[in-house]
Amino acid sequence: MYFEAVVVLLPVLMAVRSENQPEVMKQPAYLDSYQVEDSCQFNLCGPDYSTEFMAGQAPRVGSCSGDCHLLATNLISNKFHREFLWSNCARMCSQKYSFSQHKLYKPRFLCMETCYNSYKALSPHHNLARYCIKASCPEQKDENIHQVDCFTTCSKHVSTRVAKSDWQHWAMALAGHCQMSMEEEFKQNHRLICADKDVWAHITTSHGISQSDTMATLCFSTICQEDVKCSRNCLSHVQAVSQNLRPVWISCSKSVRCLNIERKEDQMECADSCVEQHRENERNREKQMLDERRIKQEERKQQALLAVQSSASCFGTYLRTMIMMMMLLVRGRALNL
Repeated sequence: MYFEAVVVLLPVLMAVRSENQPEVMKQPAYLDSYQVEDSCQFNLCGPDYSTEFMAGQAPRVGSCSGDCHLLATNLISNKFHREFLWSNCARMCSQKYSFSQHKLYKPRFLCMETCYNSYKALSPHHNLARYCIKASCPEQKDENIHQVDCFTTCSKHVSTRVAKSDWQHWAMALAGHCQMSMEEEFKQNHRLICADKDVWAHITTSHGISQSDTMATLCFSTICQEDVKCSRNCLSHVQAVSQNLRPVWISCSKSVRCLNIERKEDQMECADSCVEQHRENERNREKQMLDERRIKQEERKQQALLAVQSSASCFGTYLRTMIMMMMLLVRGRALNL
């Protein structure tokens, strides 16, 4: 962890240790914020560097105060960063990397960068970030999990598994009824899962179906493994299929050929290809049936023609026979006369 911290912060530390005082102080000390200065002194640097903050001293180049000033300059770019995110990240990082176990301040600085990167995935949705920090899994003495890790987990979860159009609804569920005791409260990330299910119920209702609908359960449980973003796309995808072909699509999606594909989008494309193959087979069957029908019709025509020809031939023979008989009869009468 220490090595990672040094690698990540190396550009920052080199700048600080350049002994170029004006470079460090391009911005007012601690961005002219008591919150930033307090966090630097009491959460990130600690008692070993307390003398650097006495009597309004300027950040010391090459030490924790100077590095902390430079870190704040690099990370803070707006009001939300300065007034909420900085102090909360500093508090959470000092809890994870306590002064008693981590004398060096580098791990806490690395933690600050991780915390800010977690927010970037949610930016500029301030409330979502606040709820991920305060409500995803707040400080709990009975669990060996740090709040900053909860924030990172929550940020990654919602940014990758929930569509942006659903973020507001998801955040309200997380900070609302998902804080209450539930059947799943002992499962890891149960509040995140609760918010997912609340959003999914909203999505299915907006599509005019229930969560128990075949399409809904197929998308949410079978194909997307309860990934809400994927499930939303899947449901829209299936509903775009012609009504008469949806049973075929559903059957195709459950086939071994499609289920064994890793990417969910490729699974849906596999089902699409399967449906197209089904349609092609149907077209071929229809063509074959038409061809067989034409052949049978042609055979019936030929049989009818042969029947007519046969009838005509028989009639001709009969006619010739009758003529000969009449001629003989006439000849016989002539002789008798």
